[in-house]
Amino acid sequence: MIMKQLLIESYTVPPKEVNNKNSYGYISESINGKLVVTLPATKCDVRNLNERVYSSALMEGVSKRSKNAFESRELLSSVNEHPSEPYVTPGQASHVVIDAWVQEGVFYNKWEILETATGKDLRALIESGVSFGVSIRGLGSVDYNGNIQEDYDYLGTDCVAEPSAQLRVRPEVVKESAGSPGKNSSINGFTKESKDMKDKASVTRYLSEQKVLMQ
Repeated sequence: MIMKQLLIESYTVPPKEVNNKNSYGYISESINGKLVVTLPATKCDVRNLNERVYSSALMEGVSKRSKNAFESRELLSSVNEHPSEPYVTPGQASHVVIDAWVQEGVFYNKWEILETATGKDLRALIESGVSFGVSIRGLGSVDYNGNIQEDYDYLGTDCVAEPSAQLRVRPEVVKESAGSPGKNSSINGFTKESKDMKDKASVTRYLSEQKVLMQ
């Protein structure tokens, strides 16, 4: 019988792999005074450096099952690597996952950045336009081929130095929305006019386009 275990997707990268990373964009918005970030959290249907595969079908099911957790704001996450236990201590949380979905083989997240000490650290990174690694965390079992099983419980997405999916995110645009002072914003010298990014399809299409342009 395969038992559930804590599954974290950070990785100690050998020197030869240090530069072998995938860069994706993230979108940050000011919504009613809250900083909200939309970003890819992991890639589906590919074997990561921990020899695990998260299928698109599995993660689509995870997104649906997690709706109550999104609404009740349970999925606390950390800017300081994965916690040693399944859950982030509330006082150490920097952000909370408020939505997730799968599109074109990518598991996307929407985060709300918290006004905690570590949340302010994460906000500073975002407002400074830096790139950082992201890695999902959950409880589940893995079969002998490395496939994550249907008992997987998604618990959050943390910022890490070395994600096993080799997925690093970098800023694309800051949007000012309701409750914020202006229509245009810039990050790291990159400025765009505010766009209607409210629906998931628009956001993921935009991020996919930026990925193609970077490639």
